[in-house]
Amino acid sequence: MIADVSGKGTPASILMASVQASLRATAGTASPGVVLKRLNKFVCASTQDSKYVTLFYGEIDPSSRRMSYVTAGHIPPYLRRADGSVERLRSGGPVIGLLEDATFDEGEIELRPGDLLAIVPDGVTEAFSPGEEEFGDERVCDSLRASESGASSALADLVGAVENWTHRSGFDDDLTALIVRMK
Repeated sequence: MIADVSGKGTPASILMASVQASLRATAGTASPGVVLKRLNKFVCASTQDSKYVTLFYGEIDPSSRRMSYVTAGHIPPYLRRADGSVERLRSGGPVIGLLEDATFDEGEIELRPGDLLAIVPDGVTEAFSPGEEEFGDERVCDSLRASESGASSALADLVGAVENWTHRSGFDDDLTALIVRMK
């Protein structure tokens, strides 16, 4: 799971802690779509109307190498296949916390040896150059295609690409990424 909460400071931190605890308590009890539907109802009932969370949640079955997932208003993750092609994981629904009766479509993919799954928040894709141009999805894809080593190397390459893009001028948002490479 990776998530991004609206707002900043203590209220956002409390909401994130609550979302994390709730997801930990319900993870594995049902399919990802049902788990997020339950989480959404909880967040709607316990937060202000203007607060929400974007989130990606996936469950990997190591024996079958299949992952069931839901993208809830989050930047769709990038799946770089071993052949260099990049797919986006778009199945899901709206952000968590705004629409009480929201439903979430599940996606399912097979993870093959050499595949690289990269999950990032908008702080990566919306990082600005000094000329006010966003880093964008295509540069994320380019960075993932260029990285041929393991997950830690791909992470370092992506962070380096974003830092070079912004000329290390700092970020208005977070610079977070979760990268998994299948063996």
